Amino acid sequence: MSSDGLGINTEATIVIRPGSLSQIILEPQSVSTSPSEQLSFSVLAIDEFGNPLTNIVTTFKADISACQIDAFGRFTAG
Repeated sequence: MSSDGLGINTEATIVIRPGSLSQIILEPQSVSTSPSEQLSFSVLAIDEFGNPLTNIVTTFKADISACQIDAFGRFTAG
């Protein structure tokens, strides 16, 4: 900011922080598959203001007697 003619200047630091986690969206939300077929899943985290959250750590787990899923969301039907 400055004031013309007065020689006054000032600076400000603005910090914008994301809101709290409000929603987790798994894509695709519903699937049908055959044995040995592979699918990929992804997760989108949304804050309380509807903004996407980044740098979220996601862990995928599945019942290994029926299927497998890796750390990247790649799913293989059993």
